[in-house]
Amino acid sequence: MARGDLELTEVLRRTVRNASAAVMQIKETATLRHRQWEQKQLRSRQRENYTRLLASLQTYRAAINLLVVLLAVTVSYIPLDPGICKKVIKFHKKVLQFSENLSSQTHPSRNRWEEAQTLCHSLAGLATQLPHTAIIYAHTDPPDTTPDT
Repeated sequence: MARGDLELTEVLRRTVRNASAAVMQIKETATLRHRQWEQKQLRSRQRENYTRLLASLQTYRAAINLLVVLLAVTVSYIPLDPGICKKVIKFHKKVLQFSENLSSQTHPSRNRWEEAQTLCHSLAGLATQLPHTAIIYAHTDPPDTTPDT
């Protein structure tokens, strides 16, 4: 494996780890708050935080789905061209930063649901920055290199 491939693999691995942590944190917080809501154990501010969490769940879901698509496109085509690989790594470092921020914002001690929702909206804009050559190559068959006989 080339150095660029190893770097890209590491960035993708860290992105998946952070996104998985964010998903688990959201799930655990939502489950806990729902149980507390049913048992009428939430104070006023906690109820407000819980309703903000519920209001932003669709946005989180869409952002995580987009993140999965971006990762799948990259994994389906790991660029051989060093120039394209460099651009893809640079792009995925931005995606990694998104996943780190999302994991931080959704931590149970933070309750930053609206900020996390804004962050998720920014992922859509970031997705438009994926190098177009990576998308084109990912959706085309490689050239036939077998000799004609």
